[in-house]
Amino acid sequence: FPVRYSHEITKHKPNIHKLTTYISSLYSGNILHNYHNEIDIYLPDLGLGINVINLKDSVSYEKNYTRDLYTKYNQLNVKLIQIFSDELINKKDIVYSRLQNELKANTTTIFARKCEIRNVAPNIKNTFLDQNHIQGRDQAFHKYGLYYQNELVSIMTFRKPRTAIGKTNVDNGDTWELIRFCNKKYTNVVGAASRLLKHFIREVQPQHIYSFADNRWSSPTSNLYLTCGFTHVSTSQHGYWYT
Repeated sequence: FPVRYSHEITKHKPNIHKLTTYISSLYSGNILHNYHNEIDIYLPDLGLGINVINLKDSVSYEKNYTRDLYTKYNQLNVKLIQIFSDELINKKDIVYSRLQNELKANTTTIFARKCEIRNVAPNIKNTFLDQNHIQGRDQAFHKYGLYYQNELVSIMTFRKPRTAIGKTNVDNGDTWELIRFCNKKYTNVVGAASRLLKHFIREVQPQHIYSFADNRWSSPTSNLYLTCGFTHVSTSQHGYWYT
């Protein structure tokens, strides 16, 4: 592949070294570094790439760098995960858990059919999301959890469309946004998303449900969305975070 970016990008090498060490502890396949000067860590046998986006002020990226890189490798059937360097400081366990899931190396597997569905109290929902979801807590109206042996192991939350995002392009007669879904860290809850979504549909009977995929980690054509019956409508412009 041609190198598309001529500017100098300083890699966050300590983080890359730590990630490589962690991946090596779970995965015995080939691990390549600085793949075509674009991917920090590349696992060719899995078609999986991992980049660390350094947030230091001294590093300058082109405006569309992360989006263009995602698009390029998505078209080549390479899943590219792009991690902000602050996440490796503040949310290390969540990052490592998601990487472990990508490597199919989860140590704990639970089947959703063996779990009980309950409504989750706001304070319990917030704590669980802060501990297990990369984006943390939300402002959900409906909050459903899967409990296994009386322990919350998976959660899915919904709210009405946000004015700035949903109300200009979706039917708001009975439309809901799926805003959070995650399992307990280092745990694979098989069938969780499908079971929780079906429960919401039975209980609320919405006309439309939409959701946003975080393309740094996932995609609108990932198995999760396809299995749950979603259709890719469009790809939005960049989102912004303040750290």
